Amino acid sequence: MRNVCHNNNRMLEGLVSNMFVGIKPSTLSIIMLRLGLRSRLSLMGVKVFAGMLDVDGPGAQRLRETSENLHVLQLDVRDRHQVETVHRDICSQVGHTGLWGLVNNAGVLQCPMDAELQPLSACRRCLDINFLSAVNMCQVFLPLLRRAGGRIVNMSSMADIFGTSEDVSRYRDEILEAASPEAREDYGDAYISSLPSGLSRLSQRSAEDLSPVVDDMCHALLSVHPKPLYTPGQMGWLLPFVHRHCPTAIFDVFIKTLTKYSDCEPAGLRTS
Repeated sequence: MRNVCHNNNRMLEGLVSNMFVGIKPSTLSIIMLRLGLRSRLSLMGVKVFAGMLDVDGPGAQRLRETSENLHVLQLDVRDRHQVETVHRDICSQVGHTGLWGLVNNAGVLQCPMDAELQPLSACRRCLDINFLSAVNMCQVFLPLLRRAGGRIVNMSSMADIFGTSEDVSRYRDEILEAASPEAREDYGDAYISSLPSGLSRLSQRSAEDLSPVVDDMCHALLSVHPKPLYTPGQMGWLLPFVHRHCPTAIFDVFIKTLTKYSDCEPAGLRTS
């Protein structure tokens, strides 16, 4: 998680994000996506604009009940029209004060699998949401951030949501449909069908307590001296450490063991 565009000499006048945040109760604004950060900041007196995929969903309703400082806005970061609408709404509320923080927290995790089997449409969707949309959000809101001398917090993660059994079935069907006849013959339907189970493996290895992430995000937004990089959680610091300090061969063995997709071998390896 990287924090940029910060100003260590001023206290905040406003914040924006897939969350937007503010510091003084009457003047701070933030917009953010997901996590308990929205609720925590709003309860601290920070004005929060929370971008949600479905403003009528149960999650949005729970947020509305959290605090009067939290405002829920319809926002699909891939939809430039919705981004522009959110931008106009926030401009009308913060005026010349500007925004203190933008938290780019929207992201998706595709089913982990061999690159040859990954549908190209899934790769495009991942790039669009995880990277290009964050770039667009920064370009749209940087003028407001500059007025307040504010901050941008970009989130990156292996995953935060692992889907339902229906999602796993859908992933399986999409993979089988997108795979070429040659790939299905070489890998085998049994191996391909077992790949979505990798989502469950990742879920089992993930920490249930997300408070270290929320703590670091609050620090990145509100601290007078924020860090350039935060790595909450055991794997958050362990993977970068191993990558930087171990030979490539050792890191490759480590990451292959950690991200093993399936106990089933591809058909081509079983017959070779």
